[in-house]
Amino acid sequence: MSSEALNQSPAPNQLPALINQLRELIQSAWGFDKRNLRHMRNFYQCFAIWNTVRSELSWTHYWALLRVESEAARQWHMNEAAEQNWSTKYKLVLPTEEELRAELEQEQWQIAQNESRGRDVL
Repeated sequence: MSSEALNQSPAPNQLPALINQLRELIQSAWGFDKRNLRHMRNFYQCFAIWNTVRSELSWTHYWALLRVESEAARQWHMNEAAEQNWSTKYKLVLPTEEELRAELEQEQWQIAQNESRGRDVL
């Protein structure tokens, strides 16, 4: 199937034939079950721009990254995994939104404290 065909909407009378073609292609190919297709779709949605993908990482790395909801957190984990050579056995332990918010508030409080101490010294 060409990329042009994928970008065009088929006519309603072409849909049954197209569905049958896809069904035959998918059934004859190993690894194209519903679950894997869902992962592939999620991968495309998260990494639609192909040059944002790190070649150092495997599909297993990306499968784990798909569970990261925040794009910024996903990008950070992707870069760290590539730069630090994280094994695929490394488990992403992701903080909750509340934990991230609390950590940010703590950092902001520490910055404010350091700034006020600096003013006291001067």
